Amino acid sequence: MGAHLDGHRAAIACGYADLLGYRVKSWGPGEIVIEVDLGSQHGNRYGRVHGGLIASLIDAAGGLCGSYAAKPEDLKRAVTLSMNVNFLAPSTACRLRAVGRVSGGGRKVFFASVEVTDERHQLVAQGQGSFRYRQ
Repeated sequence: MGAHLDGHRAAIACGYADLLGYRVKSWGPGEIVIEVDLGSQHGNRYGRVHGGLIASLIDAAGGLCGSYAAKPEDLKRAVTLSMNVNFLAPSTACRLRAVGRVSGGGRKVFFASVEVTDERHQLVAQGQGSFRYRQ
């Protein structure tokens, strides 16, 4: 997975990813790994990782895991139809990792599951989503 990642960076770049600071670590057919190094800007008022960041990681990993194509110019575009997030454990870690995997679907819609862990391999959140391919 991720053998062609360098050629895909420009095609998947977005301002929201830059704002939150997450990056694609590896990407291949049906699976993606996204990471973010956490800073004070990612925290809530209780000193924990903000749930909105976690939900954003799940949304990004879910949508991108079904969008891969070997050639950057053939990448599929997807929009989120619905998403469910389960927050499982608070984290004060320095890095989060979201692993998204396609779990099913068809020609126009696909489904994905995402797990978010910290660098201690603690499961922080899980999410599922349905995504529609766009032209």
